[in-house]
Amino acid sequence: MDSDTRPQLLVVEDDDAARESLQALLEQRGYRVAVAENGREALRQLRAGKAPALILMDLLMPEMSGWEFLQVRAKEPSLQSVPVVVISAALDDSADLENVAGYLRKPVDPTRMEELISRLLSGKSPARVQPIPAEGGDPAGSTAAGPVRLLLIQDPEQSRITEAQLQESDEFHFQVRHASTVESAISEGLTAEADVLLLDLRQESEQGLTSLRTALRQAPGLAVVVLSGPGDQRLRQEALRLGAQDVLGREQSSPLLLSRSLHHAFERQRLKAALERARELAVHERERRGMARWTQPRLAVSSELLGDVPLRRASPETFRTLVARFNALCAKAVEEKEHELDSLAQRRELHALSDALAELRVGPGDIVDIYQEALAGEHPNTSPELEAARREEARLMLVGALGYVLASYRLYVGSR
Repeated sequence: MDSDTRPQLLVVEDDDAARESLQALLEQRGYRVAVAENGREALRQLRAGKAPALILMDLLMPEMSGWEFLQVRAKEPSLQSVPVVVISAALDDSADLENVAGYLRKPVDPTRMEELISRLLSGKSPARVQPIPAEGGDPAGSTAAGPVRLLLIQDPEQSRITEAQLQESDEFHFQVRHASTVESAISEGLTAEADVLLLDLRQESEQGLTSLRTALRQAPGLAVVVLSGPGDQRLRQEALRLGAQDVLGREQSSPLLLSRSLHHAFERQRLKAALERARELAVHERERRGMARWTQPRLAVSSELLGDVPLRRASPETFRTLVARFNALCAKAVEEKEHELDSLAQRRELHALSDALAELRVGPGDIVDIYQEALAGEHPNTSPELEAARREEARLMLVGALGYVLASYRLYVGSR
């Protein structure tokens, strides 16, 4: 008999990264999670008697879609007791589908997901989510955080014309700021406060491409839309190749087309960031599960040399000191790589840290504990790119330290 009383959820999603990230998020919040790749697999589990407390289901899936699953479920009373939450990029509460308990928009907001699941599991009806209105009270075109923050890179006169054009559109709403060049916008910190950058290259295509490269390199999370001169097909192709979300010619810059292009660029960039984050979460969850095996006290070296007491419990102060050294070494490695400096000194410091670990006769599980504690620490004001680089350096350091320490143990055991 299963003694685990945590609620069991079923995630039905064909995309591996999305499925694994949802599973990780739900498990972190204390739920047991089963998964299925499509509606057919979900039906098989339900008919086998594996009834979850709640189903989270994508709609567009191969073999059997979410729509088809709902149709089959409606004909089988035994399946109707389990509430279904639909996960979709297009549907929300206004869809009001039959036999659907709630909706989550893609990319999934973890806070909204937790609130919805809690309400449904407690037997309450889900609260309907109303869009936050933009200035003027019109919810159309507004994002979850209000108007889209737009940064215009144009000469002052043209910038005023563009802002006036955007104000003519009733469909979308923008909060506009201005700069004359990309470089000045970056130096003044304006790119960090924007969602979308509109870069006017109609007068300076060659120099403008350099500005585009600078914007994409210095503000990688920013959606960029380019205005080009009439018939400048080469600039259009090169701008899109470099990473611009869209390129509009003069004939395409009507108020409606311009506002739609800017808003769609923002949405695409947001979805792209959410997908990358979901993939990152999935990678780290797989890594965490793999590393968990190292922390078990069954390892022969760890049991022989240290026993079953982890270093973090046997000597908390020493453990914190080693975590701090690991973090400092990792930060230095990222800085050296960023500035293309020689890494010989960094390798020597890693060997020194490994020597300290070997002298303490720590086990592999202790080294993994140090690595995981270092990754779990807060690093405010760190960009996603630097955070990814820090994690990659930490992985390399973990592998190096494990190899070095275990090699030391072989020498130590052989000398006895």
